[in-house]
Amino acid sequence: ATDCRRQTAGSRSLEPLTRLWDELPGAMRRDDQVIREYAALLASLGDEAQAESLLRKVLRNHWSDELINLYGRLEGTRPEEQLILAEQWLKDRPNNPELLLALGRISLRNELWGKAREYFETSLRLRRSRETLAELSRLNAHMGEKDTSIKLLMQGLVQDSGLPDLPMPKA
Repeated sequence: ATDCRRQTAGSRSLEPLTRLWDELPGAMRRDDQVIREYAALLASLGDEAQAESLLRKVLRNHWSDELINLYGRLEGTRPEEQLILAEQWLKDRPNNPELLLALGRISLRNELWGKAREYFETSLRLRRSRETLAELSRLNAHMGEKDTSIKLLMQGLVQDSGLPDLPMPKA
């Protein structure tokens, strides 16, 4: 992964990256970290569609929370199909917070605000992550729910700072 990044640094062309990928041994091309790095580099070079396609194929046969997180960040050519596929994965992994976070993002891409909120909230119930708190906060802010948005941001800040749970005055 580091070698891949180093060899393609400064390049704005996909050609050196795809050539390097094609030359990798099969075992390396099945490594989650290498796949994630390659897909992230594809996306950074403007080919999110190819990155989405790669991750879709990999995730069908080999599940990885890191890869589904990246999958949810990518804008494929057909976001409605991305949503259908990810919802199929949810049948096998109904309590996977990373998949639910990805589904929330894909729902946003499809402008399904209520569905996105449900996925983010379900993800948070399973695991409180600053990433999901931030996504839900951002969505609430854009939906005009500023108080809820601020509350979620505060929860994320408190969680990230490791503050002890202390009594506070009621507002």
